[in-house]
This record gives sequence, C-alpha cells and structure tokens, in this order.
Amino acid sequence: MKIKNTYINKVLQSKLIRSTGVLLSGNVLAQAITLLAYPVITRLYAPDEMGTFNLFVSIFSIFVLLANAEYHQVLVFHKEKKDLPAVMGVCVACVLLVSGVAWLTVPFSGKIAELFNAPNLRYWYWILPIYVAATALWNICDSVLVRSKQFRYISLYLVLLALLNAVLKITLGYGGFGIGSLFVSALLSSVVVLVFVLLYAHAKEGIFNAYKERPNLLMCKTMAVLYSKFPTYSMTRKGVNLLSKALPVFILSAHFGMTQIGLFTMGLLLAHTPINVLCGSLYKTLFRHVSEKVAQGQPILPIIKKYVGVVLLLGVPFFALLYLILPDFTVLLLGEPWRASGHYIRLMLPWLLAFSIFTVLDFLPELFNKQEGLLWFEIITLVLGVMALCVGVYVQNFVVALALYLLMRFVMYVAGSIWLIRLARTYEEQL
Repeated sequence: MKIKNTYINKVLQSKLIRSTGVLLSGNVLAQAITLLAYPVITRLYAPDEMGTFNLFVSIFSIFVLLANAEYHQVLVFHKEKKDLPAVMGVCVACVLLVSGVAWLTVPFSGKIAELFNAPNLRYWYWILPIYVAATALWNICDSVLVRSKQFRYISLYLVLLALLNAVLKITLGYGGFGIGSLFVSALLSSVVVLVFVLLYAHAKEGIFNAYKERPNLLMCKTMAVLYSKFPTYSMTRKGVNLLSKALPVFILSAHFGMTQIGLFTMGLLLAHTPINVLCGSLYKTLFRHVSEKVAQGQPILPIIKKYVGVVLLLGVPFFALLYLILPDFTVLLLGEPWRASGHYIRLMLPWLLAFSIFTVLDFLPELFNKQEGLLWFEIITLVLGVMALCVGVYVQNFVVALALYLLMRFVMYVAGSIWLIRLARTYEEQL
C-alpha cells in the first residue's frame, strides 16, 4: 500500500499532470458554462441564424490561421531568449498584415453572402477584421504563457470568454436584437477578455518583460526565414485542415440552406467543441513535455502509447452510451426543433474518437521535421472530403453527404494516427 501511495503521489506531483490539471479545470468550467447556456440560446435563435453565424466563424477561422502563420508556436520552444523580441515582431507583423487584408474584403460582403446563400451575413461581416485581430493576438499571448508555464491565465481567459460570451448572447437575445447579437457578443467578449487577462497577467507575472526590447528588422527577417517551414508547411497544412472541416458549411449551404447548416453546426459544436478543447489542453502539455524529452534524447513512445490506450479504454464505451441517448438528450437540452442535431452527432462519433488521438499527437512531425508528410495527409483528406460531399449534393441528400464525409475523415485519422506512432518508434530506434 505504501508503494502504491508513493506512486500516486509522484504522478500527482509531476509537472505534466499538474499543467494538464490547471488547463483542464479551466476548459471544463468554460465548457460547462457554454453547455448551460445552450438551452437558452437555442430558444432565442433559430437554426438558420445559427447557421449564418457559424458560416461566419468558418471564414473567420481561416483568416485567424493566416494572421498567426504558425509563427506563434516558435515562442513556445525557441531556446535563445535574446531572439524572442524578433520572433514576437514577426508574429505581430503577420497579424497586422492579415487583419488589413480582411478589411479589404468587407466591401464584398454582399457578394460573399450571396455566394453562400446567407443574406444576413452581409450586415455583420464588417466585424471580421477586428475579431480576427483580437483572436490572433490572443494566440500569440497563449504561446507566451505556455512558454512561461503560466497555465492558470490561459484557463482564466477561457472561463471569462465563455461566461461573457454566453451572458451577452442571452441578454442581447432577450433584448430583441436578433441575429446581430451572435456577432456582437463574439466580438465584444473576445476584445474585453483579451485586454483584461493580458493586463492582469503582466501585472502579476511580468510575462512580457522578455519581449520589451524593440526588435531589430534584420533579426526579424532572420527569424522569419529560420522558421519558414511553419508558414510553409504547418500553416498550409492547418489551413487545408480547416478548409476540410468547413467543407460541409461551404459546399452544402448553397444547396440545402442555412437551416440544415445550423442544425449540423449545432451538433458539431455540442460534440466537437468539448473534445477539441480537451485535446487542445492535452496538446499543449504533451507538446512541451515530449519536446523536452526529445531535446534530452529520452524515449517518448511510452507516453504516446499510454495516451492512446487511455483514449480507447475510456472513449469506446462512453461513445457507445452516447449513441443510444443522443437524439432524446439533444431534444431535452436544446428543444424539439434541434432533434436532427442529435442524429448528426451520432454520425460524428467514430470520427471524434479517431480525432481525439490524432490531433493531440500531430506535433510530432514538427519535432522531427516531417511537416511535408502532414501537409500531404491534409491535402488528401480535403480532396476526399470534396468528393464525398459532391456525391451527397448529386443525390440531393444532406444526410448521405455528411455520412460519407465523416466516414472518410474517420478512415484518414486512423491512418494518420498509425503514421504518427511510427514516427515516434523510428525516433527511439535511432537513440
């Protein structure tokens, strides 16, 4: 018993467990706030309104990725502290450039709304550049906090963002502001919480002290070239991945309307968002932990195998139970108009299980300079996704389109997970 208790204490005291615990606590609370708000929000906004807003979010996500260009990841692991201001300079320059490009698309909001059969989008598209800048700047600060291991401020941001966003959506919705409430709430919450958390974290910890020095332009260029594989491969790969995930929204909206898109995206929010946030926390902690092991020339396969085993052990029975109760649970949570969302979540379950393994480990190619492999993986996934959805459009069946699309993604994520594990095994064979 004493040996067992000693082992448990060592596990609880490990940096990986404590870091994961801090992030998970914030993530769980943030998701709880969001889930508790859904039953009210879905009774204030119609499925077509949610569909229009989620189309906007899909466009926004692509701009955010371009604005960060994945250079913010360098802030986590770059060794030389004297170079950090230059890396930060590159990150901020990318945000300003892409935010400016986003402003240039605003005059074409009417054409964009017409393209996607979403007439209400034209009235709120102007929010995009500001929303992109606020979110991209947070991603930079998130990396700064990860580097300094100040995970509690990341959790604080997530909780406050979820809370303020929910309060604004409900308050403005009851006030009769209509679909605009969704857009305004997202923008205000992201800007207000960003400013508050950054000022608070810097006042308490001085997290930006290492970045105060004015960056040298030549050094910024040097850093940009040195880590050019991040925008070239990592950003491109994630961009293809984002586009692949948004394919149902972009392709099916014009053919099946905003109501079906709203029902699908609500199901995606309910099912994918908690898993994505959980995996995001695990990604951050495993990324730092595994990268330290690699830098020290230590084995990493036991960590990876343990993670995969836990996911399968817990995930399979949990998802099986969810499959049985999802449609009725969705009605209980959101209301009868949203029953179809529960059926769509059922189709997502195998993909979500494979996603929870692949997405947490997809930093391995970056550690071993194999970004090209991930890029080709995402390109193949994108092409197969387009083909699957086009079959559904051809037969004029929304469910067939989704089923084929999600089946394709499940198969690709299983194959990708096997490849990632092989990368770790190859690394250990070379030790």
